[in-house]
Amino acid sequence: MYYQYGATFYTPVVVGPDTTYVVARPPVGAVFDAPPPGSAPVSVEGVSYYALDGVYFLPINLGTVSKYVIVARP
Repeated sequence: MYYQYGATFYTPVVVGPDTTYVVARPPVGAVFDAPPPGSAPVSVEGVSYYALDGVYFLPINLGTVSKYVIVARP
């Protein structure tokens, strides 16, 4: 499970009875409502992505809803 706050992603880590959150690189296949702030549109071989810090977000449509899935570097 991953959470996004601005351009930073977090994942929960259980330490004893407590849960804390650490900065993490989201995995390929993670789906988000929007690319993070600061990401820039890029085109690779005619395919449009958003990119930030080496992470690529591919716009997809799930029915009538637009989402962004993390893909391997094209």
